[in-house]
Amino acid sequence: PGDGDAVGSNNWTVSPRRTAAGHALLSGDPHLQLTLPSVWYEIHLNAPGGLDAAGVTFAGAPGIIIGFNREVAWSVTNTGADVRDHYAETVDNDTSPAQYKLDGEWKPLEVRIDSVRGPRGVLLAIDTLRFTHRGPLVRNGSAWLSVRWTPFEARSGEEFLRLDRATAVGGWLSAWESYVAPAQNGVVADRAGAIAIRSTGRFPVRPGDGRGDEIRDGSVSASDWTGYVPVGSYPFSLNPKQGF
Repeated sequence: PGDGDAVGSNNWTVSPRRTAAGHALLSGDPHLQLTLPSVWYEIHLNAPGGLDAAGVTFAGAPGIIIGFNREVAWSVTNTGADVRDHYAETVDNDTSPAQYKLDGEWKPLEVRIDSVRGPRGVLLAIDTLRFTHRGPLVRNGSAWLSVRWTPFEARSGEEFLRLDRATAVGGWLSAWESYVAPAQNGVVADRAGAIAIRSTGRFPVRPGDGRGDEIRDGSVSASDWTGYVPVGSYPFSLNPKQGF
């Protein structure tokens, strides 16, 4: 950081009783600078069946990421959550492994062959990708690590299309419940004056001491995540009448 640059993003919302106009007020500042190509693309989606929303999105993303419709406005910022772990794997061959050991038994690696092609379709390279049940293998010197990361388990992004159709704060919050990654802090306000803030996305539950800052033993399934924190346990504030 330098020259007054701000690090991080912020968003906030204010209840009707704290605004001069008597309506809820919402602001979002994702702190993403102007770039070429642009990060954000302004868009207005209007289609039969209740879809009439405007805001900004990412190229190729379904729906509107930050925006509003006739009843609800919302914004999001990154949470900075620790949702990636590395596991030291025991493999049958240090150069070109085909199996990994788990709970004393050899398991076959899932192997995928990827072709890298140039603009005219010319084959440039062939890459071999290997996966354990946790995720892809990466080389770390002479060792092999597998990576489990929530974005690898993300779905199609249809949650954003549900957000775009929300008609109240409660429906907007419900639309996020199946969302996986990247984890976000969401704020929302609706025409009735309700406001809320809640994180969304999946947060892993780790075994033992729960630490996520160390390489775990990949040779035992006891090192695996035991599940995810339930959405009902997330820090959350919903206030239909007063500010917070």
